[in-house]
Amino acid sequence: MVFTNGVFDLLHSGHVLYLAAARELGATLLVAVNSDGSARQLAKGPERPLNSERDRALVIAALQSVSYVTLFEESHSLRVDASLRPDVYVKGADYDIEGA
Repeated sequence: MVFTNGVFDLLHSGHVLYLAAARELGATLLVAVNSDGSARQLAKGPERPLNSERDRALVIAALQSVSYVTLFEESHSLRVDASLRPDVYVKGADYDIEGA
C-alpha cells in the first residue's frame, strides 16, 4: 500500500501526475485529504480552501490512480500514517519536512 496526503484544493496536472507516479509504487494508493479545518491551519490563506473537503475528496477519488480516500483533521497526517502502516509513504518535491 502506498500512502500520501495533501490539501488538493486547486487540483492541477502536477497533482495528477504525482498521484499516478505514487500509484506505480504499489498496488493500492490511499490518499488522505486535509479537512477544511486542518487546511486552514496550514496557512494557505484566509479564503482557503476554496473547495470544500467533500468536493476535494470526491475529485481525488475520481482519479484512476487513487484506490481510497480519507479525510483527516490534524494539520499533518502522522496519526493516519502511523495507524495504516503503509509500505510506502510519498510526498511531493515541494514538501518541507522541517515544517511538518
